[in-house]
Parts: sequence; structure tokens; C-alpha cells
Amino acid sequence: MSDAFETSLDTKNFTIIDGYAKAVSVLSRSYTPLCSISGGSDSDIVLDIIHNVDEDKKVRYFWIDTGLEYHATKEHLDYLEKKYDIEIERIKACKPIPTCCREYGQPFLSKYTLRQSRRNV
Repeated sequence: MSDAFETSLDTKNFTIIDGYAKAVSVLSRSYTPLCSISGGSDSDIVLDIIHNVDEDKKVRYFWIDTGLEYHATKEHLDYLEKKYDIEIERIKACKPIPTCCREYGQPFLSKYTLRQSRRNV
């Protein structure tokens, strides 16, 4: 197990312990587990936990290129591949977001607007 897990046991950080337990449970019943990587901090945490419990190295990692990503995100994916000795498959979206916006128009609600509207209900 990882240092983070050992520290979690010592400090009784049950949130991290629960995350590890869930990862072990999902991996134990999955034949071809997939893990989507975004390049963000939450994604990095999930990758770290999964990598630490994936003893058989059966998890496949992928990233969806929507056409809006920063170059720094792509560099971070390279960093993660080296750090964890994994391959993150890069998948191009069928249509990049900018193309969809040109063809279909701009979305009229953002995820932030939706989140605010749900709080007001």
C-alpha cells in the first residue's frame, strides 16, 4: 500500500480509507476497468488511489481531447504516464467543442449556472 494509505490509517482519515476500500471493491469485480483522466487535481487523486490498489495492472486509462485543452494539461498527462509507468490513451472527440459551437450555437447554460439554479430549488 502507499504512504498516503498508511498515513490515513495512522491519522484515522476515514475519507481516504473509504476511497481505497471503494477502489479495491470496484477493481475486484471488474474485468476491464477504465479510468478517465482529466488532468485536474481530483483526477490525479483518483489515479493515485487506483494505481496503488491495481495490483494486476489491469486498469486502462484514457483522456478525451475536446479541442479546448491547454498545452500544460497535455504535458501533465505525459508527467503522469512517467510517474506511474502507465499509458493514458488520448481519444479525440468526434467533433471538437469549438466545431460544435460553430455548427449548433453556444450552450445557453453553463455548469455554474446549473449549479446555482439547483441551489435555488
